[in-house]
Amino acid sequence: MRPLYTILSILLLVNFGTAQQPNPTHISTLITYQNAEETTIVGTVVDTEYSENLPFATVILSKDSGFIAGTSTDIDGLFTFKNIEAGMYDLDITYVGYSPRKVTGLVVKNEQSTTVKVTMNVDASLITSNDGYYKPAIGGELTVKRVNTTALTGKVIEEETGDPVIYGSVALYKNDVLITGAETDFDGIYSFSNIEPGTYDVEVSYVGFPSKRITGMIVIAGKSNNLNVAMTNDINLRNIEIMSCGRVPMIQHDDFNKGRTFSSSDIRRFAGSTNN
Repeated sequence: MRPLYTILSILLLVNFGTAQQPNPTHISTLITYQNAEETTIVGTVVDTEYSENLPFATVILSKDSGFIAGTSTDIDGLFTFKNIEAGMYDLDITYVGYSPRKVTGLVVKNEQSTTVKVTMNVDASLITSNDGYYKPAIGGELTVKRVNTTALTGKVIEEETGDPVIYGSVALYKNDVLITGAETDFDGIYSFSNIEPGTYDVEVSYVGFPSKRITGMIVIAGKSNNLNVAMTNDINLRNIEIMSCGRVPMIQHDDFNKGRTFSSSDIRRFAGSTNN
């Protein structure tokens, strides 16, 4: 009977261990364990699409549907729960503009640091425009920006000659507020980097030319945004009034008070004389 008893004991141990396994969590949640002096939970909250850490997300720790503790992620998207008891916990994570996440059946082992990486998705119901911003669809004035930035480049030339405008001033505005400025190089090239997606106005000025402003330039993330500008010189010669015009003759025919007498030897010295 001893072999049968041994087999039954093994089956009971397997069933007991299976019963203690946590409920399945989201496939994007990564959980690891590491020996530590105290029992802790350390986690990171990350944007799914751009893999950027999300700062100041709210994280709630609960057990058996009862509140245990709450915290928020730091500037690097990290959170920590210290000096907790071993057991099975749930995590609820919320972040403005993102769909809430819940991690269930998180097993915390005694004197071990449980590391959790949670990814969050943008709430599609909040998207109201394609200019890189997420806005509440109903009510509220808070705008949640994407973490990505983009760039705007271009070339400034003289329209009449096609020559590049060197050291021209280029200003970038948004909602009539100056965002940043740049200067064209020897090839007439300017560039704005690390700017947020959106709609901008670009104003170009150059000595001797009237300023030129281009409005409604849409700058899109993940795309090469280019804006070339041709400067026009508006000086119109037809508007210039000529007050007087004339020339002084080489020989004053009416001036008899001045003169000089030439001798025959002087005449022979003139260029073209046959006696030279």
